Amino acid sequence: MYDNFIQLTQAYDIFNAIGLPDINAQFPLDIDESYNQFNNILVKDYSKTLGILIQESLVMKKNESEDFNQQQIHNQLNFQISIQCFQEQIQHLQDQLTPMVSIQNSAKSIYSSEKDLKISENVVEYSCDSQFQNKKVQIEIDNTDKSKDSQNLTTELDNLSSNIRNQQSLQINEMLDDLFNENSRSSADKQPIKSNCSSSGKPIKQRKPYAAYETLQQYYEKNPNWSKQFIYHLASQLNLSYKKIYKWNWDRKKRDKIDVNTTQNAPRVLLHPHE
Repeated sequence: MYDNFIQLTQAYDIFNAIGLPDINAQFPLDIDESYNQFNNILVKDYSKTLGILIQESLVMKKNESEDFNQQQIHNQLNFQISIQCFQEQIQHLQDQLTPMVSIQNSAKSIYSSEKDLKISENVVEYSCDSQFQNKKVQIEIDNTDKSKDSQNLTTELDNLSSNIRNQQSLQINEMLDDLFNENSRSSADKQPIKSNCSSSGKPIKQRKPYAAYETLQQYYEKNPNWSKQFIYHLASQLNLSYKKIYKWNWDRKKRDKIDVNTTQNAPRVLLHPHE
């Protein structure tokens, strides 16, 4: 019996060590009691009481464990809820920042577009101005070339017209000269043949051709512009053909024109028909 008492005492110490209710306070044991008081009934009661206490302790531990687990679950739920709330706040902030970022990007885009547009306008303006200046210079060059071409064309037309008139005049003068010579021959045929000798038998001195051209030179110095009637008059006076006198006058004018273009002090020379 004493051994059972010792075991029961040790059980009380174990219960106190693991944090179970103080059984000794509920069921105090007085070691000084007489050994005879501990009988089988007391031991059975203590055993029964010990089993009930152990069972209640286990139930309390289980309840505490369940409470702990529930608290852990509750804390985990609260943590998840906090994380979700935090994520929602972040999303809300992002939703608020998105329009601002979009507006800022739009402003940057508009500024960049305006800047690019300004640059494009400057480039287009410079290009247009450059094209205008180039076109203006080209037009001036074209006008200058056209003016030169027009002058050259006018000069060529004048020369061509002058050559045509001269050719026509030469042809007309040849026709008139032939007609004059034919008339002269007809008149000579009608007159009696004259001797080249005088009545005394001496040959008649005829005017040399050079002397005739000296006479032409004198008339030319007075007035270089001769009409057809004047040329016919000279032809009959100097016994020269109309064609020769006309050609001499034409060559003399041309020579004077060349002399004027080359030198102002060129000496005058007499033109001989064989020159």
